[in-house]
Amino acid sequence: MASSGAGPAAAASTGAAGTSVGAGAEPATSPGRGARRKLWSILGEKKSEPAAHAELRAAQSEPPRTAAATQQQQQQQEAEVKRSSPTAAGLKSIAQSQPQLSSAGGAAGGAPHNEHVVRVNTAQRGRPIELNELMFVQCLRDGHRDGINVMEFSPEGMFLATGGKDATVVIWRVLQHDKEQYEQTEPQPVCEGAGNTSGEPLGPKLFSSDPWQVLRKHTKEITSLSWSRSQFLLSGSADCTVRLWHVQRDQCLYVFRHRNVVTGVSFSPETDLRFASSAEDGYVRLWDIEGGADGIAKVIEIQKIAGGVRSLAFFNDPNVLSVGTEDGEVRFLSSDKLVFVTQMECRNRRGIQRKGKPVVGLQPCSLRGSLNKNSQQSAILVSTKDSRVRLCSMGNYAVLCKFKGASTTTLDIKARIKGSRSHVISASEDKSVYIWNLVEQEPDNAAAASLANSKRLLGAVAKKYSTFESFQGHSTMVTQADFAPDRTLRVARKRTVTGPSLHGCIIVSTDLHGHIHVFENKLPTPDEEIPAA
Repeated sequence: MASSGAGPAAAASTGAAGTSVGAGAEPATSPGRGARRKLWSILGEKKSEPAAHAELRAAQSEPPRTAAATQQQQQQQEAEVKRSSPTAAGLKSIAQSQPQLSSAGGAAGGAPHNEHVVRVNTAQRGRPIELNELMFVQCLRDGHRDGINVMEFSPEGMFLATGGKDATVVIWRVLQHDKEQYEQTEPQPVCEGAGNTSGEPLGPKLFSSDPWQVLRKHTKEITSLSWSRSQFLLSGSADCTVRLWHVQRDQCLYVFRHRNVVTGVSFSPETDLRFASSAEDGYVRLWDIEGGADGIAKVIEIQKIAGGVRSLAFFNDPNVLSVGTEDGEVRFLSSDKLVFVTQMECRNRRGIQRKGKPVVGLQPCSLRGSLNKNSQQSAILVSTKDSRVRLCSMGNYAVLCKFKGASTTTLDIKARIKGSRSHVISASEDKSVYIWNLVEQEPDNAAAASLANSKRLLGAVAKKYSTFESFQGHSTMVTQADFAPDRTLRVARKRTVTGPSLHGCIIVSTDLHGHIHVFENKLPTPDEEIPAA
């Protein structure tokens, strides 16, 4: 027993001079091979093992320095620093050669010059930044207890409706310019992840801090919303019902029932007494709210779409109802009889996405010279769950262009486009908001430009837009994002945004925490220039 206990001690004692070192023992004269390699990697010197080992032994054998020797070495180092320091002219040349911090948040790795300015990223360096003075102006967090799925501005721009996973519909009122915006002086909450340094909103506010209406009759999450021109509101829900509300009343006016989860609702552009709704089982119903002599609402037409329906929207010109399917198709039905008219595919030709992903957003729009400067054409913006947004012509039902950059594979994120701005905006699952500009400079070769444009309009070429501006808007996934309509700007700021510029625009976004963030891009003064990225 005594001899076995002495074994480990003997092994430990021989480790310094021999081949191995016992547990907890340290080398007496020099580090082992592994320790030497670690030292060389830290020092970053490419030296052979014998040379580095010799330097290490010399450093260990060097006698300790006296205080006078240490002070003399410090003086020598300070003198060397002074000799190597650049002059004023040298500093100026260095500053000119470095990337300048722009008002949109600065170069990569730099800090923004204003803690309230949101850092804006661009996919192409040297491109002018349109969101050059984007400010975080308001945070609303008292309406929803869970994530927000959908949001819609009212046609007159006075209200914003949001529907959430908490089965609640909340209506927010826009504050009038100068009359109410500065009367609400209570401090706003600090919201992390808003893209600026402080996280503190910097007014004036856009919405009243208190909800105008909180509607709680649904029993499951809200999936869709639609406004009428006379301030009626439709809400579709996973509880298989569609409910009718009015902005001035907190009680449900009518309930319309499906047999499955409601995926889309849309008021008819012709009358407020008619709307369409869709469900996951593929049934599309056309409803008459006024009904017959008994005054009971009834289904006028019904159509079954194979594969299921995820979204729908009415069009004025042509007068059709568009329906988005589960497999990446958009089908067009007549708006009065729901008779099939035509269809188009919104999916990739190759790759893992060729089978198509659900179409979760449809928005009619009019292209005023964005792609063809000499004409105006009707189009539809299609949002799919393959991280793509497609702009399609309603003339020949062909894809005009695709927008890439945002991540939209999990949430039902609907991209938007506004009539007065040639920009597409979309929320993203990477906590950001993405914006693409449709207006481009004309190529030098006019004939080539005309040929490319004609091919694109004929559907032979689908232009890809991968140049965008983006900013982090929240601390979690962004569920929806939209530009405030021109009518909202008239009410809240007494101005409108004319032309393709983003100066003076207001962006509203929502997230999975139930928060609503408002951002405003500052109007430049006449002597200000738009900085480049």
